[in-house]
Amino acid sequence: MSLENNISFSRMSSYSDQKSDSLVKPLKNDTANSTEVSVSDTNSSSTNVFSRMRSKVGNYVDEKTDALIKASKTESNEILERNTNRSNLGTDTLNTQIKPSSTNLANTVSFDPSNKLPENLRALYKDVSGSLPPTEKSALEGLLKDNKLTMKDSKGKTVMENLSEIKNGSKQTGVRANELLKDAILVLSDRKYITQGPHGTCGAGSIQNHLWVKDSAEMLRIVKDLAKSGECSLRDGTKLKAGTNSLKWHENDKTTDGSTEDRRDFNIIFQSAIMRDVALVGGDRAFGNAYIHDLADYNVNKDNSDGPSVSSGDSAANPEMVTPLLEGITGKKYSNSSSFVFGQGARIEELDKASKQGKQPIALFSSSGYFGLHYVVVQKVENGNVFFQNTAKSKDYGGVDSMSVADFKSKVRGVILPD
Repeated sequence: MSLENNISFSRMSSYSDQKSDSLVKPLKNDTANSTEVSVSDTNSSSTNVFSRMRSKVGNYVDEKTDALIKASKTESNEILERNTNRSNLGTDTLNTQIKPSSTNLANTVSFDPSNKLPENLRALYKDVSGSLPPTEKSALEGLLKDNKLTMKDSKGKTVMENLSEIKNGSKQTGVRANELLKDAILVLSDRKYITQGPHGTCGAGSIQNHLWVKDSAEMLRIVKDLAKSGECSLRDGTKLKAGTNSLKWHENDKTTDGSTEDRRDFNIIFQSAIMRDVALVGGDRAFGNAYIHDLADYNVNKDNSDGPSVSSGDSAANPEMVTPLLEGITGKKYSNSSSFVFGQGARIEELDKASKQGKQPIALFSSSGYFGLHYVVVQKVENGNVFFQNTAKSKDYGGVDSMSVADFKSKVRGVILPD
């Protein structure tokens, strides 16, 4: 019941009380007079006196009660009608006034995701978000919710700033800004988007998976800089260079053996640059006389993940180079216990401990024969199985696979992890 109705009923009650008093007062007087008249009638018996008195009083009360009820009903109806009219008028007026103000209130207090960001990043967020389809927009909101958009790279730029630069900044020929932006958001939101396609880039993909947890802001900066200028300076002063033709290489392009590319642009650009740097043959990060520097160059269209591709420098990553590359990217020390000797079972305990410490250890194991090596990122050792993040999957289906501890022990060849 509204406050106004409460007041109205209170007034009605007060009015009824007043009417009752005004009617009862003469009733008392009349009753008294009637009693006097009846008592003074000496010619009547006491029985008749009281009988007449009761009759007169009763009739009087009935008449006065009917009058009171009628008056009360009339006044009550009038009051209710006045209050109803006022209530309706008030409601109409109130509705007229509230509708625009409630709209203003909704505009003021409705959730604006960008309000969670520092003021200097809000316009960037709105600009990027406004250009995205629903899936990528939802992924961007997830990054905001998880506080990933404010993470900074080695140059002090936030993830949000780098995403904005991918959308609006300058690009090398062949770079598809809109596609790269969407890919970047999806890759940052979920590791399932990190895949290697039909290529021998599991080493580069595992570095991606490792950085996804350890330094995703730097991973994004690397791709952004490669797309912008074709190269990227790392924390140790060395540079990554875009793989030959990788900036022009896109999904559905064909390799020399007819394989179809199914990776996202983000993965193509990052993994190709990594492979150019650490390829088993001719990687740019070659050292000493053990490897022939710049003899070969990584070409994504020639990476068919086979022996000829490896020998031409177009497939397979050298674990001895992966370690210093990770140090260059993250600025932290890494240890490498790689060995091409069978029976590295002791590495399981090392992997178990490192995974529990959140180090995202990279493991190298034999997948087919002695030289068929595969890089993965170990997540945990549990219930007699080793669980690892695997990039050897179809597009957008990267995920966790497992292998029995006994099987993994017989195949593991090395472990790379931060100190």
